[in-house]
Amino acid sequence: MSNRPPYLYRGRGRGQSSSKKTGYSVGGLVIDRKAENQKATLNKKPAAHAVPKSKEMNKQQAQLEAHWAACDDVTEGDASPDDCDQLNFHDELILENVMKSYKEGNSIVDLAQMQETLSECLQMSSLTCIICLEMIGRPDPIWSCDRCYCIFHLQCIQLWARDGIAQQQLKLSPELFRDLEINWCCPKCRKEYLKSATPQKYYCFCKKQIDPVVDSWVLPHSCGDVCGRRLLPECGHECLLLCHPGACPPCPVTVMVTCFCGKSPPVSRRCGSRGWACQRVCRKLLACGDHTCELTCHAGKCPTCSLEVEQDCLCGKQSQPRSCSDPTWSCDQVCGKALPCGNHTCCQLCHIGSCGDCPRKGLRHCPCGKTEHVLPCTEEVPVCGDTCSKMLTCGVHQCSRSCHHGDCGQCLQLSVRRCHCGRKERELRCGLEVLCEVKCTNQRSCGRHQCRRKCCDGNCPSCENTCGRPLKCGRHKCAAICHSGSCYPCTMTEEVACACGSTILTVPCGRKQYTPPPQCRSMCRKPPTCHHKERKPHRCHPGPCPHCRQLCNKRLSCNHNCSSACHSEPQMPPMRRPVGLAPWEKFNPADQPAIVKPCPPCKHLVSRQCKGGHETSEMPCFEAHSYDCGQRCGRQLACGNHTCQRGCHVIVNSPDSCLAGDDCLECELPCMKPRPSDCAHLCPLPCHKSDCPPCDVLVKEKCYCATMHLYIKCNEWTSANDDQRQALLSCTGQCTKQLLCGHRCPQPCHSGACPAADKCQRKVTTRCACRRIKKEFRCPEVTDVACDAQCIRIQKEQELKKESEARARKVAEEMKEKEKVESLQKMLQGRRKKKKKRSETVEEEEASWLRQNWKFLLFMLLIVISIVLALILYIFL
Repeated sequence: MSNRPPYLYRGRGRGQSSSKKTGYSVGGLVIDRKAENQKATLNKKPAAHAVPKSKEMNKQQAQLEAHWAACDDVTEGDASPDDCDQLNFHDELILENVMKSYKEGNSIVDLAQMQETLSECLQMSSLTCIICLEMIGRPDPIWSCDRCYCIFHLQCIQLWARDGIAQQQLKLSPELFRDLEINWCCPKCRKEYLKSATPQKYYCFCKKQIDPVVDSWVLPHSCGDVCGRRLLPECGHECLLLCHPGACPPCPVTVMVTCFCGKSPPVSRRCGSRGWACQRVCRKLLACGDHTCELTCHAGKCPTCSLEVEQDCLCGKQSQPRSCSDPTWSCDQVCGKALPCGNHTCCQLCHIGSCGDCPRKGLRHCPCGKTEHVLPCTEEVPVCGDTCSKMLTCGVHQCSRSCHHGDCGQCLQLSVRRCHCGRKERELRCGLEVLCEVKCTNQRSCGRHQCRRKCCDGNCPSCENTCGRPLKCGRHKCAAICHSGSCYPCTMTEEVACACGSTILTVPCGRKQYTPPPQCRSMCRKPPTCHHKERKPHRCHPGPCPHCRQLCNKRLSCNHNCSSACHSEPQMPPMRRPVGLAPWEKFNPADQPAIVKPCPPCKHLVSRQCKGGHETSEMPCFEAHSYDCGQRCGRQLACGNHTCQRGCHVIVNSPDSCLAGDDCLECELPCMKPRPSDCAHLCPLPCHKSDCPPCDVLVKEKCYCATMHLYIKCNEWTSANDDQRQALLSCTGQCTKQLLCGHRCPQPCHSGACPAADKCQRKVTTRCACRRIKKEFRCPEVTDVACDAQCIRIQKEQELKKESEARARKVAEEMKEKEKVESLQKMLQGRRKKKKKRSETVEEEEASWLRQNWKFLLFMLLIVISIVLALILYIFL
């Protein structure tokens, strides 16, 4: 069974991309899971290689707990964009951990591009394999290019490399190019890789670990260790980031370097941006050796000298102003200087140095080269009279003329010549080409079109037509020259913008409809739909804005402002199909009128007095009225000892605010004289003028240990001092409180704290791990009891006993299974049915009656039990 993913079976560039979106826990990175699942994932223990255990880890864990506590209050249907921003908290922790070593003392500008790359890696919906146009998941094996750092599925790039190599091998002869190393190219940047460099294993980004473990605390496809790759340009330092995608950032190491011209003293600079200019004039000697560089301090070599000076040509005949950096030039005229022979002049163009000897001096040959002569330079070499025998231009025959000066001319012999394609023959003069009118029918290198050249020699040129095949994006066609094999992925890109358009994400062509909008840090710019002028500031987000949470503040009829949450935003009614609408009639929920809620009743608090003027209460404005406070009237009656006990009422004809009115009650209350301190009981006598008798009412109090209630005479309690009260509140029983060690306090019921645990005298029995050996200790001196050799022997015997019991149990089960099989075989063979006895039939009928009426019987039983309990309570109480 093949392990290839499903997208590799649909063909290259001709399958429909799946629109199914999967959840992603890796950090990251668009997340389709609930907050509880995310919390469980983020709070699990990270791998040892992912996040180092340090003080920062405890800080991050505390931040996570606060984050999830805030997320618990956010419901799924009423989550605001500010709450949704907290969902990226985990990704921010990962980014901070990856870039921690680099950010210490480095500038934010150097890290902007790297932060953007890492954010796209965490947002898994933005990572797309441009070969299959499928999203790259966190557990998917990948491969990234060394030049463009584009990420592909490992199986996709393996299939791409094999197809590319196979297409090139079809074009080459295996006999002539047997040892030729065939290369394949990156689908995006066209970088060539050897066949031996075809990826075979899944590595992390820094190439240190094979098959990196999926961990939500590190970047997807990362090993979590320090990158350690050599930084470019070569400076001798290594990358300090954790294993990451893309190119390494500039070197952050601090070095002492001078300026480009070397005139300023060394300063401390980042190794990645070590070059700096001091803004002074360079003054370095130029290549001409006469002038200096007048530019300000600059990087690289100084430019060539741009000053113009009068310079002579090589032969010295002419001179003209020329650039100082180009002193050597030729006037393109014949030298004309006299040669040493004195008879001829130099025929070379303007040159430097000596003209040399006369070319006619010394040993010379006749025109055919067979005879040698030594003659003065003023005499011509005579012809020898022999046959010329020079090879003619046809390359087959020789010149048959006698030795002569000049060109031999064309070959005039007739021969049978075959055309280039080899299908036609013709007798022609030697040197002329034979061309036929037959068109070549061979396929060109693309494998789709014929050559169609007349008289083709078999070396058909490459196809010049445009490929035109539809690319995998489904929107464009291949614009390259017609070729064999798979087309390169579409080079076009699409932009996915956020709701406000300030944040744009570039995705491969064809992935726009499957890519969610990017996360935007700008503020939302949508106008409010309620009566407020501005919305509450919140982040840019897709979809409609959350409900307005500002106060309504509309002016009500009572001249108060509405203090409820904003409710003027139109809300769509529930999408219910009208009752009278026919099935064939269309129903559009948008045609229904929006619902606007009116302001609720005014809940502004106003002050109102009760009927008797006892208190002033605040109540909502819409419920404001004169009310009964529930207190007694309290005005002094005519007796002078008691007050009116009528409930709060309107006072009529009262002489002042203390005396009773005409509608107050007469004095019929008991004595209301002040009682002793801490006594809350009334005098048992009617209203009187003499002193009240001592209070004998029993007061119910709890003892210090709170195990029983004590009944004390009120007079004894109120007249007792602090020591006496402590004695009265003690039940004299043992204190029920537990010490820190877990034992009960040994002192009698007392006030205050119990003694310390180290003074506990209880004995504690401690056993070993197998619970065979036991020892007694005082509570503060308890220690663990270790097992001895006999314990270990007993444990081994128990294990052997368990194994023997398990084997016996297994044998018993096998016997039971065997018995079941035998009984089943007997049942299948059949047996005579026995007649049921009459008694069994009666019992079955009684059982069926009980099954039918069990609820009624249970109900009647509960009623009888409740009646019995009620009678018992009535008798005893």
